[in-house]
Amino acid sequence: MTRLTKRDVETLLASYDADPVAALTVALRRASDRAEATWAELVAAAPLPAAERAALLAGEQRALDDLARTLNELRGLAGPPAEDRPRSGRPDRGRVASDPPRRA
Repeated sequence: MTRLTKRDVETLLASYDADPVAALTVALRRASDRAEATWAELVAAAPLPAAERAALLAGEQRALDDLARTLNELRGLAGPPAEDRPRSGRPDRGRVASDPPRRA
């Protein structure tokens, strides 16, 4: 994925209120290097949880706003697959190989 530039994000934010899906489509095309992809193709390819993708495709305002916020703050969507990311922005509390064994 390509990192969005400040200008890309300014364009996204300037056009978002008039047509959120069109503005997000332009930004996702740029970020994913898929200039000809449709909104549905971009959402399907995004590393997002299935419920979030469904909300975006349904045009839910909260989901659209969240995606715009993410693109603004992170300048893209690069990251691990949705299944591997911690939920709710909280750190993963799972064990890692370097953790000492737990006692019963």
